[in-house]
This record gives sequence, C-alpha cells and structure tokens, in this order.
Amino acid sequence: MKWIHYFSNSKIPFYIYYLKKGDSIIKITNRCYNSSIIILHGTLYVLKLFINKEAALINIVNKNCIIDIKKNIINNNSYYKIIALEEAYILSFPSNFFENTKKININLYISLIKSYKNTLNNYESINQILQHIYFKHRIVQLLLFLFIECGTITQTSIKTSFNIHKNDIAIMIGANTNTINKIIKQLEHSNIINYSNYYNLKLENKMIYRYLMLLN
Repeated sequence: MKWIHYFSNSKIPFYIYYLKKGDSIIKITNRCYNSSIIILHGTLYVLKLFINKEAALINIVNKNCIIDIKKNIINNNSYYKIIALEEAYILSFPSNFFENTKKININLYISLIKSYKNTLNNYESINQILQHIYFKHRIVQLLLFLFIECGTITQTSIKTSFNIHKNDIAIMIGANTNTINKIIKQLEHSNIINYSNYYNLKLENKMIYRYLMLLN
C-alpha cells in the first residue's frame, strides 16, 4: 500500500489497526500524544459525544480520508467516537511528527493534501445533509451519499457495498429507530429503494430521478 511505503521511507512511526463492523475508537484529550488516522480501507463515521449523552455526526470517511482531531478543539464536555460501518483498516501516526523532521517524502505530502481535500468534501456533504429540518430529507440525502461514495454500480442499479443497520442511520441523522423504520418503509412502498433482510440498500437506476425529486 502506498501509505505504508510513504511512511516507511520517511521513517515516520505508524500503527495499523483492523476494525470489525461495529468496532469503535474513542478519541479523548491527551496532552502527551496526539495522533491522526488515515483510512486504508472501509467506511467509518465520526461522532462527537457530549456529557449529556447527546451525539452529533461530524463526518463519514472512507478510503484515503484522514481523521485529524486536534487536542485544542477537544474539551472536557465532549469526546469523539469513530465507528466502523464495515470491516476497516486504519493507519495511525503522530500528528506532530512533521514538525520535528526535515526529510519527508514529497509524495506523502501530496497524498496528505489530497486526503484532507477528500475529507473536507465529505464533511461539507454531511453538513448539508444535517441542515435539513425533516428527517425524511436527511435520510434521502444520507443514503444518496452512501450510494455515491460506497456503492457498487451496475447497469440496472446502485447498491451499498456493505450492510448498514437502521440503528446506525438513526444515530447519524439524530433520529430514533422507529422514525427510521417508518421512513424506509415509505421509500420501499414507493419502490424507490430496496432494504433487504440483510440490511443491503439498493436503488434501481430507473428510480434515481424519482429519488432525487424527494430532495425538493
């Protein structure tokens, strides 16, 4: 993998972790060590959790995105939780290492810039999704985002490349599972999406225009 090659050549210490679907990582204040994470494979979502047990979706990240939560924006009233939507491999490295070394592979710098750009694009998309007042519009846009970013395209349909639980959808858009069940049943009844017993989402190509009209 290019990331392992770049970090090894630059002699930057790193660790690789494997996450099963549903596994999570907690990011809290640590003044002694601050790390960044690059997604090598898989899809994860990042939550900000508060002491009153409320949660806010920050981003959904996939391959080549970077999670860089600086310690100066973390406080005692909140922490961050990174949850795997599917099997994932991540690379963790010390954020401040670049400040203490002069010889860095130029390809690594270029790749990091691209990663920040991809992550920012995802962040902006998630922010637009959460600006919707109605949960139905949030779900429609969230699923469309997942179809585009993580979907498998065939001649007749687009389907997610991994199983997604309604509980994860509920957490991400800030709704309860009853609301999610009701809205997804409405979409299924209209033959717009197919949510199978195995939690796969499928969107028929002929229904894409009809699906997009729900955003209006």
